[in-house]
Amino acid sequence: MKPRKSGVKLVGFDSSPALIENLKAGVIDSLVIQNPFRMGFESVQAALDQMDGKPVRKMNALPPALVDLENLSKPEIQAQLNPDLKSYL
Repeated sequence: MKPRKSGVKLVGFDSSPALIENLKAGVIDSLVIQNPFRMGFESVQAALDQMDGKPVRKMNALPPALVDLENLSKPEIQAQLNPDLKSYL
């Protein structure tokens, strides 16, 4: 895709190689990403707490991250975009 020339800002949700390339190319302005590994961890922890009779929150809002060209290379953003899968297996 070619970079936009209008005043409209495009924002993507989650990430993929194509979205990252479009972000780098200026086609889109930013991405809103989630942290699926933390979501999974929190879910399993809640299930274990429930089984142990501990109180469990009904809603656990995990904040998303906004990724743009300024923070794309930051380690915490890169860890979410490219998780070290071997450390989880």
